Amino acid sequence: MAWLIFGLWPSLLSLGVGVVVLDLAVQGALISNQHLIFGLRPQARARISTIFMGSMFVGGAAGSAFATAIWFRSGWSGVVMAGIAAAALALVLKLTERRASLRVTEAE
Repeated sequence: MAWLIFGLWPSLLSLGVGVVVLDLAVQGALISNQHLIFGLRPQARARISTIFMGSMFVGGAAGSAFATAIWFRSGWSGVVMAGIAAAALALVLKLTERRASLRVTEAE
């Protein structure tokens, strides 16, 4: 939703609204993923948290570098399109994962 706000409502206000929506989504995903990974091995929470947060940092840095490269080539519209593409890819991967886990459950 945030990327659609950024792309379809070109104003300074939309930037603020989009950033809030994007931050809420990122925080929701962070909490959800932490809940999942901390249930894996409670005795290894510190190690799991280190790997998880390190991965989040590396992913954020890579995303920032990618967005900067897109900005110089295509401007704001390119960054918005890349954000929409990344969100769509994440959705497709999640739906594919869910279908695969349903097939495994049905086979058992």
